[in-house]
Amino acid sequence: MPSEYTCIMELGTPIMNRLGVATILLVALVATTQGSFAASTAPESNGWSKRGVFAFYDLVLDFEKQEEVIGPNSSRLKDCSDRSYYCAYASIISIVLPKKCMLVKVGDVWSHERLKTRVLSSYEIGAASLETFGPRRMYLLGDVSFPHVVYEYNIDQGVIGIYYNPSADLVSAAVSGNMKPYEDRYTYRELATLDKFGKCAA
Repeated sequence: MPSEYTCIMELGTPIMNRLGVATILLVALVATTQGSFAASTAPESNGWSKRGVFAFYDLVLDFEKQEEVIGPNSSRLKDCSDRSYYCAYASIISIVLPKKCMLVKVGDVWSHERLKTRVLSSYEIGAASLETFGPRRMYLLGDVSFPHVVYEYNIDQGVIGIYYNPSADLVSAAVSGNMKPYEDRYTYRELATLDKFGKCAA
């Protein structure tokens, strides 16, 4: 003789089937929503790029492996970005950049996660490039806490080059507008990968 539980199951099978389908759909929807939320807040989705790897000559920033590599030396690369700022620091780099494009002027300071990046000086490049048809306004960024590093930045392209020399006060040189002595390949490292580093969005 079938049990009372079996009878209830058999009598309620059509209804339970419909409830089961609805439950599965609800669970799937919740899982998808949670997955999307998790993806939007995960460190790797903060928007550096899909690949998350940038090479400035021999200085490589790998956000996937969380590594900063220069020559034989490597250190942990920390991504402190959020919805408003790109933010990263390691042994050499320490940078904060706005994710939303804005007017930039010398003296501006972007702060996030106890890091600061200041607009040290600016200049204009008259030559056209593959992406621009006229003069470009370039900015030199840095912070006195890290005097050996200066970033060359353009609103349309992000950081296109990094000056790094552990024996030079590059921040003071940038403030004075005299970076000519440091444009050799041992100090200036141009971005070699196609992905833009810290490019803002309108």
